[in-house]
Amino acid sequence: MADWEYVFYDWWDHMPIDALPLQEVSMSITLSGGGQLTAAVPLYDERYSVGRVEAATIPERTMLCVFRDGRFVWGGRVVDPHDYDSSTGVLSITAEEVVGIYAARYVAFTGQRTATGWAEVKWLLEHTASAADKRWLKSFQGTGGTTTATRIYRTEDLSPLLDQVVEVTGAPTGFDWWVRPDWDSVTSRPCFVKPRVSWRVG
Repeated sequence: MADWEYVFYDWWDHMPIDALPLQEVSMSITLSGGGQLTAAVPLYDERYSVGRVEAATIPERTMLCVFRDGRFVWGGRVVDPHDYDSSTGVLSITAEEVVGIYAARYVAFTGQRTATGWAEVKWLLEHTASAADKRWLKSFQGTGGTTTATRIYRTEDLSPLLDQVVEVTGAPTGFDWWVRPDWDSVTSRPCFVKPRVSWRVG
């Protein structure tokens, strides 16, 4: 039987906060999108304390990393809904994959850009990421191709980042991509890489 561990990290400094024995865990990993994880934390369980759980599960502040037999397999930021049912004593938590985190961000750059699909997605992600995001995003793998396309980003449009990514990857120079959990051996911390899955032309 696999050994699962659920470790919560601080999003900003990447330091581990706690490991909680979550129950009723359901998670999804998706291509070109953002999967979710839901889990239950029974606060009546003697293994928990309210303060311990509260510190580890602050929405938009803490990161949940899932390990299977010691291997990092899933990671995402804790988000709402974050609901406590007083009748059952169970706290329900939700985490969103790293890709999905970008959905709420906006591209507000003006002017014309000419680049390959892969270079453009890399640029979009890098230029809308916070310093903390960039520390989690260890590297970008793949170079795409040599065919370029011209795109214009208008401030008045304020397009959500993932909408722009879908548009770029759906172009003739596009590709399928996803975020893969990995381990940064240099800093001894979880990280994420963005590998190109497949290339398509025409």
